[in-house]
Amino acid sequence: MKGMILASSALILAVAVRAAQNEGAAPSDPSAPTAPDVKPAPAPEPDHAKVELAVDTTYALSLPCSPTTGFAWELKSLDRKIAAPVGAIEFSAHPAKPGLIGAGGTCVLTLKGVKPGKTNAVLVYRRSWEKTAPAKTFTARITVVPAK
Repeated sequence: MKGMILASSALILAVAVRAAQNEGAAPSDPSAPTAPDVKPAPAPEPDHAKVELAVDTTYALSLPCSPTTGFAWELKSLDRKIAAPVGAIEFSAHPAKPGLIGAGGTCVLTLKGVKPGKTNAVLVYRRSWEKTAPAKTFTARITVVPAK
């Protein structure tokens, strides 16, 4: 019983001290900066690029990707008489902490200038088994110029 009274007295004392500390406190300044509750949204990734390359030269188009989630970039359209892909789209993983599974990286499509002209390389980011609209679309506006 004596222990309960001491514990109750200690609790009442703590509440009284806290109330006394707050009693003399100045009201908060509404114009004072406060920590944001929500992080700002990251800047959106661009959905297009302008590329210029000469005939018989290559250009590596790099896009962020995470194939471990099932998503991959796919070349949807390109006039291959003007610019042609050199091999398949390749994935390069970002350095990850040991034990971290599913780290993203960069998908790289290498294009080669075939003949002077303009074309668009349209890439879609989607899961191959899903029949829905792609999660992202990227268009590279390609101009191939004569070799120097």
